Amino acid sequence: MKKAIPFLYITLVFLIAFLPILSFVFALKNDFFLGYFPPKFLLSETISSGQLPLWNPYISFGLPFYADMNGAYWNPITWLIAGTTGYNAFTITIELLLYILIGGAGMFKLSGFLTQNKYIQLSAAFAYMCNGFVIGHLQHLNWISAAAFIPCCIWGLLKINESASLRNISITSLFFYFLLSSSHPGMIISSIYFFGAFILFLVYNRYHNSEKKIIRAAKPFLLLLGLTIVLSAGLMAGYTDILPYFARSGKVDLSLSLSQNTSIESWVSFLLPFSTVKNQAFFENDIALRNNYIGILYFLFLVLTFITAKTKMQWFFLLTGIFFLLLSLGGGFKLFAHNYLPLIGYVRVNGEFRIFALISFLITAVSCFHFYAANPAELKRKIKPLLLLTGLFFLIALIYSIVKITQGETFFSAAIAVNAGGWRDQLKKIIDGLSFYDAVLFQCFIQLLLLGALWIAIKKFQLKAVTIITAVDLIAATLLCLPFTGVGKVSVAKIHSIHQQSPDGIPVPSLEPMKAHTMISNKDSALVGDWSFYNKQIGKATSVLYPVKISDNLLFYERVKKDSSLSVAELPFLFLTKSVAGPVFTNQQNINAENLKKFTTNGMQLNFVAEENGYLVILQNYYPHWFYIENGNTNKVQKAGIAFMAIPVQKGENDIKVFFQPTLIITLFWLSAFLFILLCVFLCLPKYNRKVVV
Repeated sequence: MKKAIPFLYITLVFLIAFLPILSFVFALKNDFFLGYFPPKFLLSETISSGQLPLWNPYISFGLPFYADMNGAYWNPITWLIAGTTGYNAFTITIELLLYILIGGAGMFKLSGFLTQNKYIQLSAAFAYMCNGFVIGHLQHLNWISAAAFIPCCIWGLLKINESASLRNISITSLFFYFLLSSSHPGMIISSIYFFGAFILFLVYNRYHNSEKKIIRAAKPFLLLLGLTIVLSAGLMAGYTDILPYFARSGKVDLSLSLSQNTSIESWVSFLLPFSTVKNQAFFENDIALRNNYIGILYFLFLVLTFITAKTKMQWFFLLTGIFFLLLSLGGGFKLFAHNYLPLIGYVRVNGEFRIFALISFLITAVSCFHFYAANPAELKRKIKPLLLLTGLFFLIALIYSIVKITQGETFFSAAIAVNAGGWRDQLKKIIDGLSFYDAVLFQCFIQLLLLGALWIAIKKFQLKAVTIITAVDLIAATLLCLPFTGVGKVSVAKIHSIHQQSPDGIPVPSLEPMKAHTMISNKDSALVGDWSFYNKQIGKATSVLYPVKISDNLLFYERVKKDSSLSVAELPFLFLTKSVAGPVFTNQQNINAENLKKFTTNGMQLNFVAEENGYLVILQNYYPHWFYIENGNTNKVQKAGIAFMAIPVQKGENDIKVFFQPTLIITLFWLSAFLFILLCVFLCLPKYNRKVVV
């Protein structure tokens, strides 16, 4: 029970800091429901219908569930939710919150390798759980899920380094699998560099300190790598499967690669996170990419690290943090990496690199805190001038903001004048009307109070008080920034009510023209994404906003913009035609509802009488692994026009079964599932905790 107490404190801070989300009064905004929710929702709908989700027929004329990097298909947590409660606006919100809590708990365990002081461990957990990357990217589910498991993976590697047991290797492999299966592709690429470098560092130390043989030193990490590869075989095969057909499979355009940065102006967020919510002209980047906050306490210890003797571990993480911070900055450093470092050129948003910088800096600062905790007198002597300089910075910024506000650059007059609408509207007007100088004023005032309290606590060497002040600091920073980078104006219940208009399960789609499909208002669509994701009908004549697209599908929509005769708005998703050689289709004969005998996400069965020889056109993206059976013969489907599928038919009766069967993926899916369960069972058997390296 005593061991659980720190996690109760972590949970308490979590509950307060993220109360606006936990209460479901405010829903997460932008990409969270527009992009991340649809594939998870459709996955759970497919499972609830008793089908194995392989092909998703609803998003932009279809794509494989297993290759959609936006849906975290291979993540066991995704399957746990999809196979039980199912995905809705509430459960996906809970999933995000779970990742944040995992990140905090993981950082607490990780910092146990750096210090045995529970107060330092707790403050580190608070700092990571509420760090600026997390607060800035709450709408990006597969960035937050990646951040959740990074501390766990570092902890696992240190456990293996300490004791190379099968148990430690197994649990670390599971952590890496969670990281890989839940992450944005850019995070996976960053992880390869971060953890590759860290493993080499650990192997080097083992070799020089005790092992004396490089293979012996590397053996446990090679076993970890092998186990993780086998566990992730399905994931790797699934992503590899789509790459030749994926619209964004090549390197990012250089001009785009040098944008989307955490600009050097954003570094002010290390001290004033709330100031980053305004003043686009100053920061010149997306608001989500600006926040680097890890709390005043750990910023101070990070600075102290530069003037303090450092261990090899501190040197590693300090230099690694600088490397990733420079990558997130863009500019010449990213240009060099784009051209010469493998895979880096495929990362579109440089700002995502900064999570590896923040955790590296936090680890370095925790080690520094631990050192000074054992030397209180030295701590007071060295931190006093640093506190004074930091306080002077806040004081100057405070005075400057007051001067600007007195000159009229404030929201107060506009906010007081507006008194119409409900409390949500009022709150939104205040948030929208807030000026950059208002934000600086509020933040400086808070920081000066916290800085004073921190100095008193350090002077008396009350680490418990330091931890409480750190918690207050991070809670305040989180609550201030959430309305700008995290939550929107509407409630989760409102989002849920829109989702409930979607038909249950996987119904047999109608065979009406696509232009007749049910849609919703633009206002509601702006909250949940394109309604073609939810109406359980096949296809949409116009392009939809979704990050994962088949190349031919993208080409089709681009050509429709230039030539309206290519449009399929007047066509149902199944029809008969004479020829599929050209890009324009003519519906020569309808397929009626009674002809569609069976429909699943992975295929269909049809029986119809064709008036003449021709083709059955299926308005689904042409993709490998689609087959049909006719008269006992199995063949691959043919390509129709720019992007779709066709099956040749004969005049007279045709009995056709069409199915999607990626045999290798299915085999590896069951292998991954079996191995995952086996490892979980193994971890419940501690008697097998034996050394790999004697």
